[in-house]
Amino acid sequence: MEYEIENSKLITKDDYDKQIWVDDFHRKGSILDSKYKQSQPEDLYTALTGSVNNGCMLLIEDLPKRKVRMVDSYNEVTKYTDEYGKVIIFAKDFNKDSSVRMRFMKYLNAFIIDIDEVRTYNIGIALRKIDDCPVKPNFIVNSGNGLHLYYIFAEKFDFLDYTSGMAYIRKVKRVHVKGDKKKQDIIATADKIKGVYSKMIGWFLDPSYIIDTLHLAHGIRMFGGKTKNAQIRSTVYKGYDEMYDLETFAEITGVELFTKEEDEEYDRMFGDKSKLPVMVDKDESEVEAEVAEVVASPPPVVAAPTKRIRLDAEAMSERFIELGKLIKLPRRAAPKWTAYKYLVASIKTLVKIGKRNHSLLIMCCSGRLYQIPKNVVREDLLEMAKYMNERDPDDIITPANIETAFAGYFSNTRYKNETITKYIGIPFGRKQKELRQDGKQNKINDVILMLEIIEREYSANPKISLRDLSDALKLHRIERGRTFLSSDPDVVEIRSKYRV
Repeated sequence: MEYEIENSKLITKDDYDKQIWVDDFHRKGSILDSKYKQSQPEDLYTALTGSVNNGCMLLIEDLPKRKVRMVDSYNEVTKYTDEYGKVIIFAKDFNKDSSVRMRFMKYLNAFIIDIDEVRTYNIGIALRKIDDCPVKPNFIVNSGNGLHLYYIFAEKFDFLDYTSGMAYIRKVKRVHVKGDKKKQDIIATADKIKGVYSKMIGWFLDPSYIIDTLHLAHGIRMFGGKTKNAQIRSTVYKGYDEMYDLETFAEITGVELFTKEEDEEYDRMFGDKSKLPVMVDKDESEVEAEVAEVVASPPPVVAAPTKRIRLDAEAMSERFIELGKLIKLPRRAAPKWTAYKYLVASIKTLVKIGKRNHSLLIMCCSGRLYQIPKNVVREDLLEMAKYMNERDPDDIITPANIETAFAGYFSNTRYKNETITKYIGIPFGRKQKELRQDGKQNKINDVILMLEIIEREYSANPKISLRDLSDALKLHRIERGRTFLSSDPDVVEIRSKYRV
């Protein structure tokens, strides 16, 4: 198909407030109308988030502070796009509602290719590139200054798990900090994902326009929102139906997410990947049978408590276990005292009849908030129901109650600490404050112990190397590297006292 190409006056992005820019926007729209069916912004939002009732992260640049906002639905998005000029949406999920930095990115939902400086006279080139590329975009947005091409993943890509896995395979830190500013951090283990994205950008390269190479955590101007010209809104077009996951895009572009050496290292450290535990979605009959077994089973024989590793932390813990073996330390994979575990323990101890069902719902909602795998939350829920039924047999937690509570895991409902205290009586906020105070005091005690050990080691051997000194600290579970030991003022003072 041939596209109209006008040799009219060149239009720049600075002409957005001129009539020539507006006329060109509408002419581009007419060309896109001839090839694609116009769609609604809600359709693209649903493809990105799963539903118009699901939330997303926005960045509103016109706000003086707290520019990043977590919204709960598409209707809330439209309130911001109606009021403000530049609203940015993020096609990814983050662990923190107040930050859109890459270090907090959990899931990657799509690749978006941002083509700038697309006008009537060169849009034909961009459309022919789309026709010729190996995989076609699912949505195309006439953004005003160019085109946004959306490749929606058939399944969300777990960015956090992948980059964490690459970190322990490569034996590097997942997040590297460059400089003193907090924003100057990079995730070196995301290089393969960036490689896939760069290869896809290569499908559309042409000197007649500019492709803005987005950072993986960057957002894009909200589709259906205001363009640079506040009187004009961007329009959405339905592209092609075929959707692929990121692994398939990697195969198409020829990028190996895991090299042969990385696969071998993984197998050496953790064994066959196919034998690792996985989460399995159970059908209704299996769930009912499992719940019935829990409710009807006799009281268990109480054994000594055992340490349990959460699935999402197991792989990372193994590395530290190996390190512990090397320096002859006991097993160090015991899970830390987290907010979720405190909540579960408090519900078991404090919650009485009348508040039990609400407490189970809050427990499941909090499990999702704290990124606990759903099979672990279900296990905790079944154990809790079994315990409550044994303690109070006159008021049984039924299978229906259990399923209602577990549905909270998928509701994205968030309970604040003070709300939990109000509803079920657990002193959540006060306990967390005490834990923070204890943690602060523990850090002070660790510093005192560290200096005592260093003093003792230098008094015994003034020429001890930094490596040996670091190993001596590890024997007391204090991790300090050679860089720290060579520059810390207190350590330098002790060393100078013995090395006269």
